[in-house]
Amino acid sequence: MFGKIVTILLIVFSSNCFGDVKIEKDWLGLDKKDSWQFYTGTGLLVIDTLQSRYISKTKNLRESNVILGDSPSASKVYAYNIAVIGINYAINRFSPRWLKNSWNAGLISVEIYCVVGNHGNGLRVYKKF
Repeated sequence: MFGKIVTILLIVFSSNCFGDVKIEKDWLGLDKKDSWQFYTGTGLLVIDTLQSRYISKTKNLRESNVILGDSPSASKVYAYNIAVIGINYAINRFSPRWLKNSWNAGLISVEIYCVVGNHGNGLRVYKKF
């Protein structure tokens, strides 16, 4: 499953990075040239949300996100991640390009670290809750 997710992310990345891309808006109003960053970051946030939800349902696991705390409720996990996705959208939609690129580089790096680390610790997004 994890290999499929990485493959999908690589396809999304490569399909939008190569070739002559015109600066047009996609259906969310984002520049098509930079939208891969938003979708990659949001996809990783969704995976992290599912992993955090699993942590919230399991008593012997601890959440590493200090904002959520050691054992957050499912509603706190969803509220936090919806807020981050909203901030991600606002930055990608309304900010100058240098800020978008900096934000997305940081977000994608942190989320890859979290998702891969959680996966290495045995967390999966496809376990039944």
